[in-house]
Amino acid sequence: MSPLETVNPLDNLYDMYPKSLKYLFLGLLALNMSPLSGQSDEAAALNLMQERLIDSYSEFSNPIVARNHMEALDANGRFEGLSYRGLSDYQEHIERTSLMVQVYYQSMGNLTGDPDLYAAAVSALDRWLTDDYIDSNWWWTYIGFPKDLVPVTSLMGRELRTTHPAVYQKLINYHYRIHDYFLRNPHGWGANVADMGYLAAVGAVVDRRASKLTSIVEDSFEEVLKVIPHGDNSDGIRIDQTIFSHGPQLYNATYGREFLNSSIRAIDLLKDTPWDQGEEAVSLVENQLLGGIRNMSYGSWMDYNTTGRAISRPGSDELAVGFTSIIKTLLELEPEHPGQLSALLTRIEEDAVEVHESAKGIHNFYYGDFLTRHGDGYYTSVRMVSERTSYNEAGNGEGLKNAHFGDGVNLTLVHGDEYDKMSVLWDYEQLPGITAEHNGTETKGNAWADMGKSPYAGNATRNELAVSAMGLEHDDVLGWKSWFMLEEGVVALGSRIRSPEGSRRTSPWMPVVSTVNFTKFEDSVSYGSDDAESGTLTVGEETNLDGRNWVWHRDIGYLILEESGIAEAAVEARSGNWSEIGTSSGRVEGNAFKLYFDHGAEPENGGYAYMTLPNTDKARTQTLAENPPMEILRRDEGVHAVKVKSDGTVLAAFFKGGETLQLAESGSVTVEEPILMLIERTSGLYDITVSDPRKALDSVILTLSGELEGEGAVYDATSESTTIEMELPSGNRTGASVTQRLKDTGDPAGEWGAYFQDISYSNEDMDFFSERFGWFNGEDWPWLWSFEYEKFWFVVGASNGGDSMIWWDPDQEAWVFTNSIFYPWYYNFRSQDWGAFSVPS
Repeated sequence: MSPLETVNPLDNLYDMYPKSLKYLFLGLLALNMSPLSGQSDEAAALNLMQERLIDSYSEFSNPIVARNHMEALDANGRFEGLSYRGLSDYQEHIERTSLMVQVYYQSMGNLTGDPDLYAAAVSALDRWLTDDYIDSNWWWTYIGFPKDLVPVTSLMGRELRTTHPAVYQKLINYHYRIHDYFLRNPHGWGANVADMGYLAAVGAVVDRRASKLTSIVEDSFEEVLKVIPHGDNSDGIRIDQTIFSHGPQLYNATYGREFLNSSIRAIDLLKDTPWDQGEEAVSLVENQLLGGIRNMSYGSWMDYNTTGRAISRPGSDELAVGFTSIIKTLLELEPEHPGQLSALLTRIEEDAVEVHESAKGIHNFYYGDFLTRHGDGYYTSVRMVSERTSYNEAGNGEGLKNAHFGDGVNLTLVHGDEYDKMSVLWDYEQLPGITAEHNGTETKGNAWADMGKSPYAGNATRNELAVSAMGLEHDDVLGWKSWFMLEEGVVALGSRIRSPEGSRRTSPWMPVVSTVNFTKFEDSVSYGSDDAESGTLTVGEETNLDGRNWVWHRDIGYLILEESGIAEAAVEARSGNWSEIGTSSGRVEGNAFKLYFDHGAEPENGGYAYMTLPNTDKARTQTLAENPPMEILRRDEGVHAVKVKSDGTVLAAFFKGGETLQLAESGSVTVEEPILMLIERTSGLYDITVSDPRKALDSVILTLSGELEGEGAVYDATSESTTIEMELPSGNRTGASVTQRLKDTGDPAGEWGAYFQDISYSNEDMDFFSERFGWFNGEDWPWLWSFEYEKFWFVVGASNGGDSMIWWDPDQEAWVFTNSIFYPWYYNFRSQDWGAFSVPS
């Protein structure tokens, strides 16, 4: 008989049911235990949580290995073959002890309940607690070792309290001192506090100390399980789903995972008890998984920009796998979007690149100077730093070449394996997207969150468009860098790239290089000029590209848009060792393709212009090389701007105030401050989107040529221009984008009069009509013209409340009726039947 069966007569019944039903049963038991047995609600809840811990850490372990460990234990509780002189030996000791405990308490096996195994496990545990090894890295002492100890405490604590009270008290005190240590020496917030809170809470639950548990929960989870407000530099989750750790450092992949893991374990443990953290805590974890992790990953790969020093660990190319257990636990807690979470789980487990429809699009992490996009069959991201954010760290012997991880890293994936093992094979001064001097300064020692120096870095986004830009100021290299996310791909511009002059420098000047991509090589690289193919590259070959050229490799096309620097493409045999970037070892070899601009040594005004076309074939690359889908309006030290040829949309990064950008032959915009901007113009309307890359402004003033109407717009007849002041987001949304719509009275379409956005609706789809339909004329009202449907619509109801429409559909030769409440269903008066019509994209 298992010792657990002698402790609680309900255990056999409990083990017959799946976890979700067990929790329901135990929850009802906890609520009703007090009147039935005389126990308090807190005592019943502690029983419930004790059973949850046992259920969480009960798993099969190998009895043969456990017997070997038992036989290797001496009379002093030490294992033969371990020197007990450092971290690795004490790690091994607690892991062996934990395995013996797991085997002893597992539901079946020839050592289940074996008294000799129990005695050996107690002896090994007592020795470990008595030696109390304190590592030079505080994390091992107060987080790492206690994590390894949790299964032992959860499974063994109840019985140990009776059989070996002295050992039991040492064990519980070990957990309590974690909380005491935190109160004396808080190490930031985020993952560390969540870890310490959960580890201390386990001790309080096993010890049945309600007052202690209350103190731990109040000091940890009630402080951590919340969105960190703007202006607070504590580690944790921001409203844009950025997770900061070790300062304002993007760390969703690893410290973020630890934060979510301990948080969800605590939420699960405390659910339906007096310490329940509530629906808000569940939502916090769910929002981070769907708004953060999902948007920063592709297949099982987590964006290297979010991994910190963990990029130097083997397995860094599949870090998203670490979130699967978190998702599974969350799915048992009634999240709001179980379908999306299940899709994310499947995508990670199957390493599939397809994403849920709700995940597609551009994701603006404005706190972290970071932007990602899930397109149709591809993923891309841009990572910058500013004086408000930091580079990926190095420390504890890891991340040794992270010096440039933040200088504009632009990663692009189609197949999902583009950067597998590239963390070992990369030249870290040629990371994809960055501009850096090739001088060997990628190596770092301990550099915990080195801050950027430029105040300028950020994103402006609207729908499927985005502009990102930064002021580069790092390692004796200055310049302006920008990225424009368009329907076809990403345009990247660089200007005024230079190395400062001065006699202070003693080392020789080396070439400054802007890298387009540096990725795993397969098959061959094709290249050419306009629509003609010039040749291919394989391992050991390279070529120079001048003027308008194109390159294609593994379903990613590259267009060289202007003659700016010397563009070079090469395929190299690469090799490296994990020990060169971290604490692991092992040689890695592979072939890599890289495309880059060489600006030469000590450049004074270097630049580049290229476009990346993800998930495209060679023929499409050639076609767009001959006729690019956009034109560059400006690329200088004042402004970077491009215009989409298909609809005239302009995307711009203004690096200086007082700059004027010509939008078309007869249109221009002038800004008073450095901003990021998108201007979309359709049917006499301007949709103007702006953001502040310096995160310092309350508002921005723009002056556009022509007479425009809209909120805050002031027309000057003398200059024939309109000035508008746009209020910028503040508080937690500082740095986010804001859009305002203006009407161009000089546009021919303006004869239709007022824009339909003035009509209000009382349902969730109130924006449907204002976005889908165009203009009405006051004399002809209630008729209006829909630019998207290219039909006249008849509005039923008053001008400030009509939400029903009737129109003649020539395709059906019938009058059709719809209402905003049941749209997109419509009623056909001819057939007297209901149908559904598609919504324009």
